[in-house]
Formats: sequence, C-alpha cells, structure tokens
Amino acid sequence: MARRRPPPSLFWKTLLDPSSAELEIPSIASTTYFNNKVPKDDPITLSANGGYSWEVKVEKIGEGLWFTNGWRNVVQDAQFRPGDIVLFRIVDDHQSRIKMSVYSSHGLERSLPPNHRVEPDVFVFNGDDDDNKVIVSTLSEDEGDGDPFFVTVVSKSHNTMLRLPRDFVRLAKIEDKRTIMLKGIGGNEWRMGIGLDTGNATVRYFLSAGWLDFKRSNNLSKGDECVFKFLRSENKMCLEKVTKRPINQNPTTQPPKKNSGGDSVAAVAKLEATRKVT
Repeated sequence: MARRRPPPSLFWKTLLDPSSAELEIPSIASTTYFNNKVPKDDPITLSANGGYSWEVKVEKIGEGLWFTNGWRNVVQDAQFRPGDIVLFRIVDDHQSRIKMSVYSSHGLERSLPPNHRVEPDVFVFNGDDDDNKVIVSTLSEDEGDGDPFFVTVVSKSHNTMLRLPRDFVRLAKIEDKRTIMLKGIGGNEWRMGIGLDTGNATVRYFLSAGWLDFKRSNNLSKGDECVFKFLRSENKMCLEKVTKRPINQNPTTQPPKKNSGGDSVAAVAKLEATRKVT
C-alpha cells in the first residue's frame, strides 16, 4: 500500500498594512510549524516566482513570531496592495526555506513585478584612492551559483576596514545585518561587525571589528586582488580568491636609486648609453 504524502505545511496572511516593515506569523502557524520558537537556521530564505529570494529574520515578539529584518526588502520588491493574501509554503523540515505566493483580494494569483535587482550585471566604483577600485558583479542563474561577489585591490584604506559596495550589500540582502561570518581561504571563519557610515551624502557599509585579524591571518598585503563572495546557501561571506601582486624580477626596469657611489653612477650612465645605441 502506497504511503500517503504528508499534507503541505501552508499558512496565509491578509495584508491590511502592506507597507509594514514587519509581519506577524499567524498564531496557529507559529504553534503548528514553529513550535513557537525561532528556527535554528534563522534567518530563513523566502522565495517567490520570478527569481526572487530574500533572507528574512524571524523574531519572537511578545507571544508571537514575526518576520522582521529583511521583510522590508520583500515589501519593496513585491509591491503589495491592501487586501493582498500572501500564501506561505514551508518546503523543508527545518522551517528554513519558505515559498511565497501572492493573491489579490479577489483570490487571483498575482505575478510579482519583473526582478530588476541584478541589472546591470557589473557595477564599477572608485575608492578613495587610485589603487582601490572595486568591481561588483553578480552571476546569472545559468552561470555558476548566482551568488553576488565583488573584487577589490588591497590598498592603504584596507588597514582598518573593508568597505562593502552598496550594490553588493543590496544583492546579498544584508542591509539589516549587524554582524556576519567571513570565511578565509583555509576555511577558518571570523565574525565581523558591519558598520554603517551615514556622515556623507551616501550611505557606506564596511567591515571593521575583526577585519585586521582576518587580513593578517590570510596574509593580505597591498596590491593583492581579492574576490569576496556572499554564499546565500550558508548566509555568510567568504574570501574566494586572492591574486598576489606580481613581484618584479628584473631590477634593471626599476628607476635607479640615488647613490653617491661612483661605480653605481657609472653603471647607470653605461646603461643609458646602451639604450641610445639600440
């Protein structure tokens, strides 16, 4: 006799205030599916048709559970309307992945707006100095794993912090995070503090607490090209690749050092004469 498949884990919510930055999980769903506890794999991954995926934190507020940090991103992307019915389907046994569908107040499923969160594919930013150029890119779904990453060249501005380009932060959906795990080349992990600088006209994100120890432990030095990636499956960042700056092996191509020794001055003059002949 064939086993009956267990019924799907579903719950729904009617949105009276579609612009709210938080959403309470219905009490019956909180009790039945979450046992009134925050999931162990919090934040959970909420997805929807159209290529949408969000990291949303679940918090216990009072006697209930709420979607909090990250729900604002869902609101902005889904463009909810008053009376919309949002259906949630839990797709794993750990309550860490939930599929979302949106229905109008008349009961018709509504398609979400086109996902423009990843255009254009490449963003280029200039840092505070010429040797600190940052490239932010995201892979499409049919190339690699689709995780966002950025490339930066270590410079003097990295002595105390690692700046996170805003589009990388947006693509990784970590605007509301205060800390994040950063994995090094060898697999060791550091917990980093995420700072927010609002002193200028533009908001800047950066890693500061823990960065100096990470930089030293991974032997990062000025001129190294580093690829930092956000792993959506692990909800953490990683240093995926380091290209060490090239070491010039031909000393004759370096500008001659000023020297008071007669032999060195003669050698430089001889080299210049040779270049003129050639």
